[in-house]
Amino acid sequence: MIDIVYHSENAFIYDVDDWEKLRKEFRLVGQLFGHNKHKSVLPLLLLPEEALLLIEKGIGRLVSYTEEQTTNDELEAFKKRLFEVETEYYKELRLKQLQQNIHKIMAGKRKKGDMRSEKEIIDGELSKLVINEKKLVWPIFKHKFDKNSAKLLDKDLLWKFTTLIKYETFKNFWERKFYITSGANFGGDFLVYPGDPIFYHSNYIVRCLNENETVYPTELVVLGRVATTVRKKGVISYLQDGKVNYITIKWFGK
Repeated sequence: MIDIVYHSENAFIYDVDDWEKLRKEFRLVGQLFGHNKHKSVLPLLLLPEEALLLIEKGIGRLVSYTEEQTTNDELEAFKKRLFEVETEYYKELRLKQLQQNIHKIMAGKRKKGDMRSEKEIIDGELSKLVINEKKLVWPIFKHKFDKNSAKLLDKDLLWKFTTLIKYETFKNFWERKFYITSGANFGGDFLVYPGDPIFYHSNYIVRCLNENETVYPTELVVLGRVATTVRKKGVISYLQDGKVNYITIKWFGK
């Protein structure tokens, strides 16, 4: 059973094995929420629809962990280690920049009468680095959880962040073996992919229509034009007699 950690009104995955299983076995992508050396890392932030689906299918459970108090000594040790790691990485980046541009740098030095070797010039430039805490990126927060303290929560906590049509649409596409991510960046609710988003572009921008919600012609035009511009199809989903139905929008404008 995968632990879905409810924290700050969001659903997270903190375990790397669970993250791998979700993507490979269950086609659930989420969004990596942490950052380390400018790369995205755990925790994985789940869409509310992803979390609800996991619970419904008996794959996961919604829990909260007791957050342990971080002592000042632990925090200072963490900051010291982070400073060391970030400093080393910053030096590596600077070294790569110098190596990539060394011919231009040496040409400029030669014009000024500097006859040092390539290695001496690089070492000299690196020695000029002044690294302090203000230049580095520090985490906004650091949570320390006791995983043995898992407390089971009611999945209804997640329903305030979604609607029935959004959840049923997500589940319908998922059961058809598609991958689904948020479509907020394209003005929709979901993007739908034929395979893992690492390897495939999305085919559809899906807008979920709530019961009794009015959609104006201009909104349909915008969805159709945006979808066509990014080589996708615009889709409206709605519930009828408890089943998800779809209307596909295709733009024929010049």
